[in-house]
Amino acid sequence: MALADGTQLRARCGPGLARGDAAVLALRPERVLVGTGASADNEVAAELVETIYFGDHTRLRLRVGGYDDFVARLTFRDGLARPAAGERVRLAWSASCCRALAPEAPE
Repeated sequence: MALADGTQLRARCGPGLARGDAAVLALRPERVLVGTGASADNEVAAELVETIYFGDHTRLRLRVGGYDDFVARLTFRDGLARPAAGERVRLAWSASCCRALAPEAPE
């Protein structure tokens, strides 16, 4: 799968999709590894747009590949300092944890 900026990602293919079709990436925020040591099938640089504190975790909204709606989750046990808005961070996740799905048709 390729993002608008050309970033290449690996994902499991959902039903009805063929190579090159438009798709939406489905990935649970807790499956995203955040930080300089993050390493997995998919590795991308991101810019932090917003942090939202939830008590037991912090939700990060990030700009990835030209999109600013990528979400990751940090828990306190991750041992990472919470990044600040505008900061660049490294993200990684396994291809087995995400799925490429056909986008919904507009109503």
